[in-house]
Amino acid sequence: MAYDISRLKFLIVEDNPALTTLFRSLLTGLRVQEIQTATNGEKAKHLMRSFKPDIVLTDYKMSPVSGIDLTLWLRRSAESPDPEMAVIMTSAYSEPERVIAARDAGVNEFLVKPVTVHGLYQRIHALIESNRPFIRSENYVGPCRRRGRKTAYNGPLRRAEDKAAAQHDTDVDIAELPI
Repeated sequence: MAYDISRLKFLIVEDNPALTTLFRSLLTGLRVQEIQTATNGEKAKHLMRSFKPDIVLTDYKMSPVSGIDLTLWLRRSAESPDPEMAVIMTSAYSEPERVIAARDAGVNEFLVKPVTVHGLYQRIHALIESNRPFIRSENYVGPCRRRGRKTAYNGPLRRAEDKAAAQHDTDVDIAELPI
């Protein structure tokens, strides 16, 4: 399903002027009308005092405030304009460590450069369609990290505490549970 995203507000946080121009062109091609830019996370924080985007499109590595640090601030700071604001992180590197670091910071979507209009639209579409619940815990604030996993597991219980809970909740003989 195609969505009209023309009324969404975007903040592009990118330290490479050529990529900022590319992102602006891609979003304009998708008919987005309100686009602001910042060259790093620190400038983005200041800009968000007056401009509240629906989606932040941020680079992974910038100085003095990276996209990871910006996302952590957005999710956890009392000064954040909206801890649940959607964040799409971009990077030229797709090593699992970077993707996991972005996920653990609270990023909604991760987009590997070089970016295409199709790839960008897919991430925006995923934001609209996924509707993952927002989690607030002692160690994590952000969208549920269990992407694509079944929420109801009907297989065998393998942990001792699972077996104990099953024994308590259903009065099932633990010896009958498959291991």
